[in-house]
Amino acid sequence: MAKILVCEDSKPIALTIQKMLVREGHEVEVVHDGELAYQRACSQLYDLVTMDISMPGVDGEEAICAIEVENPDQKILVVSASKDSALRKTLVEDSPNVVGWLEKPFDWGSLTAAVKAALEPKIEFDS
Repeated sequence: MAKILVCEDSKPIALTIQKMLVREGHEVEVVHDGELAYQRACSQLYDLVTMDISMPGVDGEEAICAIEVENPDQKILVVSASKDSALRKTLVEDSPNVVGWLEKPFDWGSLTAAVKAALEPKIEFDS
């Protein structure tokens, strides 16, 4: 299936996401801060990166912006408890890398559906 990088500072949540995705057949690597997510996403090829927003140090928003510059084709699914609708709108609509937003808390079905949708190829039409 897919190679996925999970960036989540909460180790219990990261473990849950990892277990759910491995159960679905994905190869999963976990990091716990935005700096490591940036480093990995710019040095290895992933089919998808899941990114928390609120993290100590380099947060998810900063990591996403840095990844956009270095790896413009990297797909990112935001997995966050943030209720900041302006941030959500900005990231989902303005970031070419962000392919979706999954709000915490989530269940297995929501996570697998969001990952499946994020992994779908985008169809582009010539104008």
